[in-house]
Amino acid sequence: MGAAYPHRDRSTRLFQGHDTSEAVFSAEADPEFAGIPLGITLIAGEVVHQLRSALDHLVWQLVIANTGQTPTGTKSGFPIFRDAAGYASPRAQAMIAGVSAQAATRIEAAQPYHAGADADKVLTWVLHELNNTDKHRMIPVTTTYTFIGHVRMIRSDGSFVDILPPQQEVRHALHDGMEIARAPITDGMDGVTFDIPLGFDVAFEQAGGVIRHPATSLLIDATNHVSRLIEGFGDEFN
Repeated sequence: MGAAYPHRDRSTRLFQGHDTSEAVFSAEADPEFAGIPLGITLIAGEVVHQLRSALDHLVWQLVIANTGQTPTGTKSGFPIFRDAAGYASPRAQAMIAGVSAQAATRIEAAQPYHAGADADKVLTWVLHELNNTDKHRMIPVTTTYTFIGHVRMIRSDGSFVDILPPQQEVRHALHDGMEIARAPITDGMDGVTFDIPLGFDVAFEQAGGVIRHPATSLLIDATNHVSRLIEGFGDEFN
């Protein structure tokens, strides 16, 4: 259909295939797509690192606010655990040594394990996972998050039919041969055109329980989450 959109290290375009009774719309990968720019991956990693560091800096300042002294050693930091046993471990408790009892309660309340089976979807855990990945290698990103607003057949007289209604968006990875939609071939289809608005976003291939979630919105949500979390400790510094 003419427009090209990236799909992993290639690009994807839609084409119209025909059999005896239907027009079938499928995805076809284009090997000429050059891939996701390296800068996007580097920026994502930097955002993740700064957000995770902000939480560790928070604990450092909480200790100073409570004791008047900087934390001793190198264990100070904001613990993030998705199971209660891990948070109760000596390692986790050493990370918050020196904070007030009230601050310790707030830190415990922010732990992902309170979400139970959904702990790996909590933004602090997602941030933790991404940051750990970025320590050892670049965060894997992909363009497999793809959406199609609708598939609309427009007749020569200007009237149209939604083959794939807007509320039935395709929000999965496109791949070679993936069927998007199909339309019955009937008499009077001469001169029809098809409107298929496409969109895509860079997504993380590894991000806790939200793999392939659009990276931009995920990082914005994580930034807002960390900001609210830090602001919740404001009275510790009064």
